[in-house]
Amino acid sequence: MYLTLDEYINLTEAEIIKECRPNELVANIRKAEIKVDELTFNRIRHIGFDNLTKLQQSRIKQAVQFQT
Repeated sequence: MYLTLDEYINLTEAEIIKECRPNELVANIRKAEIKVDELTFNRIRHIGFDNLTKLQQSRIKQAVQFQT
């Protein structure tokens, strides 16, 4: 996963998070990651998320968080 549930919760201040079940949040995170992969033609998966710079990783985490 590009963004863990804990990271998502820390990045998001919305009250709605408290109303959602963790499995729903994880499902939404995974859907957002799929969209990021589609937009990048799976280059992130191919290169490996850990091989990206910290800035790139941060931007991808933000993109995933904004889509959920």
